[in-house]
Amino acid sequence: MLLPRLRDADPAAVVLADGFSCRTQIHELDSGGREAMHLAELLAAASGCPPGEHAEGQAAGIDGPKELPAQMLDHATGYLMAFGAMMAKARQAREGGSWHVRVSLAQTGRWLWNLGRLDGGLDTPDLTGEAVHAAFIESMPSGFGTLKAVRHSALLSTTPARWSRPAMPLGSHPPQWPARN
Repeated sequence: MLLPRLRDADPAAVVLADGFSCRTQIHELDSGGREAMHLAELLAAASGCPPGEHAEGQAAGIDGPKELPAQMLDHATGYLMAFGAMMAKARQAREGGSWHVRVSLAQTGRWLWNLGRLDGGLDTPDLTGEAVHAAFIESMPSGFGTLKAVRHSALLSTTPARWSRPAMPLGSHPPQWPARN
């Protein structure tokens, strides 16, 4: 039923399919060469954030798409979610009850998009190790040699934030769950 309808549809029609299986079947079996869109992609395009605009690539001076620095959409949404969870816990401690927190990648993307772009914003050089104060850097042994990284921002007296296992090259350990301490 699906494929005959796809073949009969206007070639310019948007094909909406949220399920991975449906999108895969459409990709593999539709002779029209169309790609089905997930609802989130359609909403992003409808809200003025179409993926085909390549704004980040244009800002970087290239003709085509370019990834966002540090994947700011995912990071910003995660920070908003963490903030919402902390506010819900504070409200629960103060007033009781339970509190529901909702965040949306699409809404965060819209907010970030509306912030605008800086001309030459991606021309800003990355920070070098010398630009970060030594107090914020930690060194740790790993399977790659000594690694230096920015220290975790949380300062906890009883359970300090740390990695209990170092980064290791693939194949360094057998594929099994590590023993519990």
